[in-house]
Amino acid sequence: MAGKSHFIKLDNSGKELAVHAEQWACVTDTDTGLTWEKKSNRGLQNKDFVTTWNNTSAFVNLVNHQQFCGQNNWRLPTKEEIKTAGINASEGSNSRLDSHFFPNTGMHLYWTSSAKQDLSHEQWLIMSKFGFLLTRGHSEKHHIRLVHD
Repeated sequence: MAGKSHFIKLDNSGKELAVHAEQWACVTDTDTGLTWEKKSNRGLQNKDFVTTWNNTSAFVNLVNHQQFCGQNNWRLPTKEEIKTAGINASEGSNSRLDSHFFPNTGMHLYWTSSAKQDLSHEQWLIMSKFGFLLTRGHSEKHHIRLVHD
């Protein structure tokens, strides 16, 4: 990554950390003002956690109750916001997530809050490894990457 990054690492209380910090919980994008959760190997941010669309609000409520990174306004990102999460996604894109700031991501589908307009029982998701946007039904289990502004 050349030049100065527009990502800032944050600890679990929301305090800014050095770019080379080895432990962090969230990442703020200074270009958009959005803060994203970083996936880990345990706890609520477990990289292996999957859920159906119908259970996403319960998960969001739990994270907000615990005030992750000092915040209680976490939510699922919109289709447009997920494109800014270090992915620069578009339909047919092969861009990749910045693994320096977003490790433990893997090649998974992540829910967004955006419903497919012609099919209300489907939501937009992003394939994190390649940045592809696609839709899936609400009964399928997929990953979550929360955001707050």
